[in-house]
Amino acid sequence: MRLGDWIVWVLLSCAALLSVWWWRGVVVDVSRPERLSLANLQLDGRGLLLVIVLSPNCGSCNSDSERYVHLLDEYSGRYTTRAVLLPQSTKLADLKFNDPAWLNATKGVLVRQIQFERLGITSAPAVFLVDDGGRILERQTGPLSYHEFHALIERGNSIRVDREWNESSLKAGEASKLLRTDKLAVVDTRDRDEFSTQHIVGARNIPADELGARWRFELSSMQGILFYCGTAEIPLIVNSGCRIAALNALHSPAKTYFLSEPPDSLSAAGIPVTDGTR
Repeated sequence: MRLGDWIVWVLLSCAALLSVWWWRGVVVDVSRPERLSLANLQLDGRGLLLVIVLSPNCGSCNSDSERYVHLLDEYSGRYTTRAVLLPQSTKLADLKFNDPAWLNATKGVLVRQIQFERLGITSAPAVFLVDDGGRILERQTGPLSYHEFHALIERGNSIRVDREWNESSLKAGEASKLLRTDKLAVVDTRDRDEFSTQHIVGARNIPADELGARWRFELSSMQGILFYCGTAEIPLIVNSGCRIAALNALHSPAKTYFLSEPPDSLSAAGIPVTDGTR
């Protein structure tokens, strides 16, 4: 290879490396850790953890800032801790994001200035979804694509909805006792035909496909809600009334419960049921 060709090759190689550094972040290591140390992050490991790793030297962070804002918003609510990791001696304002919603979105979010290598983090930007034992469930490094963004939201929602259901689903007997002792609004998520045939006395009918749109205007001020979702062999199937209710409940201050049993079992448990005429 002639000297001139060698110099051109070196210059092109350096340009390629600088491009990777600018668009994909500062690569620290080539390893892919399976866990993050919650102790090093000074976190207690309760619930799901969303970790966003950012750096002022990251060329793609600014362009993706709107998606980071949406992630922080989606992961607010129950069963989630949100954290932003920055290089040592770096502040959120140092990121100089153009999105005006950024600093407002970080209110209530844990901010940690830390040496990335201590956690085995390979690059910035990066987003990690971590369980309460520190195990990495999802990781996205570099610019956050539309598909990756929605994958993070879907995975987190699925985990939190399952937990909401497991902690708040009731048997008919339990629901009957609770309705006698607590002031709960009852919302029936079945379609209108099913509701008109038979429903719990005093229940309000909000079909599953209307629940998301009507929640803010009709349910947001309620302190306690029992959702009746009808009969379902798998209560949390996609788009079921229980799943949509549990998903909305993640961002609600109301105490929520879920009941998914055949209508005939409700009367047997002492829950007053009407044939739809009252």
